[in-house]
Amino acid sequence: MALHLNGFKIAFSSPTFSAAVRSFPDPKQLKAFREPRQEEWFMHWRDGKLYGIPRVEHPKMHVGEETQLVCADHTHLHVLTARMNDCLPSGFPHIPADLVVTP
Repeated sequence: MALHLNGFKIAFSSPTFSAAVRSFPDPKQLKAFREPRQEEWFMHWRDGKLYGIPRVEHPKMHVGEETQLVCADHTHLHVLTARMNDCLPSGFPHIPADLVVTP
């Protein structure tokens, strides 16, 4: 499966991906929840849910219930898009981070 995002052709190695998901209705509490976990987890909030993708193989801190999400499902594509934007600066270190456009 391939998607075209902002001029990049993206091919996922799997039709699904593993993420931790939890109900998180108040985004004002997100900063306090995210800070102690940011080294181990990439986190993305949307519509009352918090999605986490581990940055390390075995995270010690809990984020939510592990779930398999579908890459092509428009309801979860925002998580992958946010993670790709998070990874772009390390993939293109010669481009200043302020030139990376995020949604």
